[in-house]
Amino acid sequence: MRSTFWLATLLLAGCAAPGAAVPGPTVVRVVSEIHDAADRLRDSSYRVVFDMTLSDPPARWQGTMRTRGGQDAIWSVDGTASDDGTVLDTVSIVDAGGVRYLNPEIKTFSGYEWAALDGPLRASYYWRHGRPVPLPEADPFVWCDLSDARMAVTAPTADGGLRYRLTGWSPGPVLEGALIRTGLRDPAYTTLNLTLDEDGVPARLDITLPGAVISLVVAGTGIREMIKVPEAGAFQPFAL
Repeated sequence: MRSTFWLATLLLAGCAAPGAAVPGPTVVRVVSEIHDAADRLRDSSYRVVFDMTLSDPPARWQGTMRTRGGQDAIWSVDGTASDDGTVLDTVSIVDAGGVRYLNPEIKTFSGYEWAALDGPLRASYYWRHGRPVPLPEADPFVWCDLSDARMAVTAPTADGGLRYRLTGWSPGPVLEGALIRTGLRDPAYTTLNLTLDEDGVPARLDITLPGAVISLVVAGTGIREMIKVPEAGAFQPFAL
C-alpha cells in the first residue's frame, strides 16, 4: 500500500520526489477535480455526520446536517455543543432563501424560538454564558471551495475511491467568507484530507486548521430529506 501511495504521488506530481511540492498546473488540476466532485455531491440530497473540536473557546460540536441538494440548497443542522462532556447548548439550524434560522435550546428571542440572520452575519451559532459563539460550516460542498494549495498528494482507496491530501491550502471566496464569519480565518492553514467514493463523490473530509479539527462524513446520498423552514411569525430578525 505504501508503494502504491507514492506511485500515485509521483504520477500526480510529474515525477516529483515523495513529499516534494506539486507543480502549479497539477495543483490547478487537483483543485478543479475537487470542485467537480463537490458539484456531483450537490446534485443530489445528502446527509452529513459532523464532529468538530474547537479551541477558542474550547468546545466540541457534533451532529447531523441534511440537505435537499441543488442550487441554493435548503439545509438543516441538529447539533450539540459540549465542553469536557458537559452539554453547553443544543441547536437546530435551517438555511433557506439567503436566511439562516437558529433555534438554540438555552436562548429565546423576545418569546420566539427562532432567530433569523442574513447578510454578513449569516452564520451558525450556539449560546454560551448568554453570548453567541460562531460555529464552522458542516457542509462538505463549502469546504471543497479551494483556490490553491502548496502541495497535493493523491492515492487510491481500497474500495475503488480516491483520497486527496492538501497542505498549505487556500480557500475560494465562498469558503473564505465562511471562515471569516466563524473566526477561523488564518494564513497558516495546515491540512485537508478529502476521500471520494468509487463514483467520485465526496465521502469524507478531515480538516485541520488553527482553532479547529473538523471531520465530515457523508452518511447517505439520494435520501428524501424533509426540512421544514420556519414560517413567518415563528421567528424574530436577529442582530448580533
